[in-house]
Amino acid sequence: MKKILVFSADNEVSTKASKMFYKLAIKEGFDIVTDNPDIVISIGGDGTMLKAIREYKHFEVPFVGINAGNLGFLPNVSHDEVSIIRLLDALYKEEYLLMSRPTLKVIAKAKNEKVYEDFAFNEVIVKYDDMKMMVSDIYLDDYKFNKFAGDGFVVSTPLGSTGYAIWAGASVINAELPVYQLTPINPNNSSINNPLLYPLVISEEQKLKFIFHDKFSNKTVIGCDGSSFMNSVIDSVEISVNKEKIKIVEWNDYNYWQVFKSKILDKRKDI
Repeated sequence: MKKILVFSADNEVSTKASKMFYKLAIKEGFDIVTDNPDIVISIGGDGTMLKAIREYKHFEVPFVGINAGNLGFLPNVSHDEVSIIRLLDALYKEEYLLMSRPTLKVIAKAKNEKVYEDFAFNEVIVKYDDMKMMVSDIYLDDYKFNKFAGDGFVVSTPLGSTGYAIWAGASVINAELPVYQLTPINPNNSSINNPLLYPLVISEEQKLKFIFHDKFSNKTVIGCDGSSFMNSVIDSVEISVNKEKIKIVEWNDYNYWQVFKSKILDKRKDI
């Protein structure tokens, strides 16, 4: 992996870390490029890494994150000089783990018959753009499973279960499991609606579909990894797991539950 593309957040800490990375990478014989890289380095926080994946996934190369943000669940390399040198050495010697992570495919059909498509690495969030209750039928493949009534819903990958989803009440899922998760946001718990109230863990072989009730139709905001890709009145949203995976570089001693404990559980003690 000789050719490196660097994607950095625009803040003081990330800029300083980027300058250090450029200097050390060039010294170690790496080429810094803007096209056709062997690997993409994200310098910033979780949001920066998600943006890097959205921007450069078409290169079909691995990503690695240097954490210069706050939480840093996805970018697992510290931004100090020792850690950056260790990373460059691991890349040069190819001594690292290459993890394949799933993404979600989103297809939304609007009332005007337009079809919108996007993808998400962490999660898809679907909500109305006002305070009205969202009502829809939930389908698993072609089976009408249940009804949803509430503020909206979040559909997350296993890695994404530690993001927005966890605060909506999702379960934390081991990143190695071939599943994804549906979590209702503030479901309307009434005997009339009888909606889905709890998170649902779904096989990645199954397709999830929401068909919205006409009398409750309203402008719907769909967000993929924090970026809204439509704001329109829609008939349905279909979500499934993409066959293509995103490759993420991790240390050889990477342990998902250790990262979760140090980045999520232990951080809560400081709140």
